[in-house]
Amino acid sequence: MTALRLLRQTHPFRFLDEAILSEDPNAIVGRRLFHVDEFYFQGHFPGDPIVPGVLLLEAMAQLSRVYINARHGTIRHGYLAKVASASFHRIVRPGDCVQFRATLVRTDPGMAGESSGYYAFKCGAHIGRERVARAELLLHEARVPAFDFRSDTEGGGSNEC
Repeated sequence: MTALRLLRQTHPFRFLDEAILSEDPNAIVGRRLFHVDEFYFQGHFPGDPIVPGVLLLEAMAQLSRVYINARHGTIRHGYLAKVASASFHRIVRPGDCVQFRATLVRTDPGMAGESSGYYAFKCGAHIGRERVARAELLLHEARVPAFDFRSDTEGGGSNEC
């Protein structure tokens, strides 16, 4: 069984097919096969479908979250707090299988680690040996589930946009 059981996101917003803790105790690897019938291909450059870069970042963040949760042995609430850097090197198209890797960075104890509730990761995405993307992410671990910011109105939130 893969570590995906430790991820809160579900279909259609789970962007990993598999996540496995690496032999490196600070790393986790995962993969995703992007199918031609994914909902976002309908509107993201019709006739020239590519996986949106933000979804590659989301997959990296989800993989990093699986690592944190696997380390604790339970599903912890938390959120992506910062994309410190990101770069995209190759277009991902329907039918591509992307391999992801997230490595916990412990160089800044003030920002990354269990005591602060923040975890810094260096992430990469590849198709075969070809780099697709890389990013540095900061994830926050909430001690309790996030406060619901919606107002008491039926729709929640503000009526203004």
